[in-house]
Amino acid sequence: MKTGFWIAIATFLFLSGGFGTPSSVFAQNRIGFIKNIRVGLHANRIRIVAVLDRLPKDPPVYTPGPRGSLSFPGLMPSPSIHKRVIAHSGALKAHFREINIEYAPGHQETRLTIIGPISESTPHFFTLHHPDRIVADFPFSAQTSSRKTSPSQKANAVPPRPGQKVIVIPGKKVSETHMARALPAAFSPSAPLPVRAPRFRVVIDPGHGGKDCGTLGVNGVCEKDLVLDIALDLRKRLESDRRFRVLMTRDQDIFIPLKERTDMANRWKGDLFLSIHANSDPNRAVRGIETFLLNLRSSDKRSKEVAMRENTVLGVSHGDLGAILLTLRVNHKKKRSLEFAGDLDRSFSRNLEGQYQGVRNLGIRQAPFYVIMGTSMPAALTEINFLSNPEDARIMASRTYRKLVARALYRGIVQYYRRVHPEIQAENNRSPLLAHP
Repeated sequence: MKTGFWIAIATFLFLSGGFGTPSSVFAQNRIGFIKNIRVGLHANRIRIVAVLDRLPKDPPVYTPGPRGSLSFPGLMPSPSIHKRVIAHSGALKAHFREINIEYAPGHQETRLTIIGPISESTPHFFTLHHPDRIVADFPFSAQTSSRKTSPSQKANAVPPRPGQKVIVIPGKKVSETHMARALPAAFSPSAPLPVRAPRFRVVIDPGHGGKDCGTLGVNGVCEKDLVLDIALDLRKRLESDRRFRVLMTRDQDIFIPLKERTDMANRWKGDLFLSIHANSDPNRAVRGIETFLLNLRSSDKRSKEVAMRENTVLGVSHGDLGAILLTLRVNHKKKRSLEFAGDLDRSFSRNLEGQYQGVRNLGIRQAPFYVIMGTSMPAALTEINFLSNPEDARIMASRTYRKLVARALYRGIVQYYRRVHPEIQAENNRSPLLAHP
């Protein structure tokens, strides 16, 4: 038995290229993850951004052609990445039709196949940090920019040779002379870059509904009605902001099972999931607002009880939770969920504490909530006040207070959006943070 074990180890090291230490072998073959791929339309180019958990050792490689091939060696896509990006607007369709994303395990690289006029262009690569990103700027091809550039400008553009491979080392500064040869003359690095980025999909989940009242307040008001009102106000604020697209698991008083809510979010390929609830506790003196993250181990006894109440109302067993944990381990959403919860938590502190006497932010807790465990995107659950507390129940019945809560949620989402889209400059956002009082 021992002999067979060491033979297997020796074979592994031999196939890996030598008898180095196991740690060095694993370090050489470590694969990074592409956590997200975004496509944006700028003034005179298409920008493709690959958001990574770390920068790879090798640079990206691009081969122009009718079906351009963009390869990222040493990187694989996370399970939540869309396998196909389709141009829906007329402005985007003028430059590309679709981008197909696939992983080539034999080469340990992710490949993007770009179909459309820009596939013939030569991209300019550069890197950004916090988070790590590789950015590929594709200048508009002569075919799509002919209406905007003069004949003399188009004559200055040097198209890539058929089959030519373009390799740019990440982070290396490209000289202006090289840029002038590689990009159309109409491109000006110093020109303002108005961004028309794809809308960020926010899935809002108002808790309970229909036959499920949720927590019944001491004043006789159902949780389902209060959280729906907050969710509708939040949707209105987000929809008035051109950066967001809003999808709701329910927008009326209907019952939707928990699993169906998570299925909706995953089917819609949301970028963010927020479940809104109101709290309850046997101790009627307990007040405040809490934000919850997913964890099978609750951060404290009360957090465990809150999760059990929300889950068992709709018949979710612990076995269901354990099965879904496998999804959590492969979709790399935990770090982003923590950042989102932190942004919500800070927004609650800034916008609610001190506005109403006795309302305080109880911070971030962890518990096994089924509705956020099943999602493939960053997710958080917020418990707005305790309907078991007479004063909390009274202010929750106030429309003014619920609007204040919706504003705090909106501002937390905006802060998270800015965190994950740092390359989008503030001057290009027509709806700044304070535009929605």
